[in-house]
Amino acid sequence: MMTTLRSSVSRRLFVGALLAVSATVVTACSDDTVTAPATTDVRVALASAGTVARPGTSVSYSLINNTDRNFEFNVCTDARLERENNGAWTEADPPRSVCNAIIQLLVPNGRLNAAYSLPANLVAGRFRITITMRNGSSPNLVISSEPFTVAP
Repeated sequence: MMTTLRSSVSRRLFVGALLAVSATVVTACSDDTVTAPATTDVRVALASAGTVARPGTSVSYSLINNTDRNFEFNVCTDARLERENNGAWTEADPPRSVCNAIIQLLVPNGRLNAAYSLPANLVAGRFRITITMRNGSSPNLVISSEPFTVAP
């Protein structure tokens, strides 16, 4: 059912690919996805910015929507942990194999608090949380938190 929903959403998103979430959003070429710059009105804010996280703990964050649009996402499948390697961001934690397919709704001018559980065997480094969000009339929106440090 999730595949059918994603396929249907993808088709609708293609039609709306020319609509921008904000005037500063840059459109990616191949997958109806836009990457939100730091100035966007939808963002991920770390609850404990500037602190050092430890492997096996959770990093709390808030999703903040300062627009008049609804956005939907699944905290389990649409949130991912990325590691900085030589200036590039790569996926650091494989997708969860078992999770609830519960769609969260980030309402206009809303805030949603969540946490990302860091793997116990995570190697020290710089990380960020990246989330893909959907809106029925716009391309997917990819937003990332500020980088944070994981240390033993």
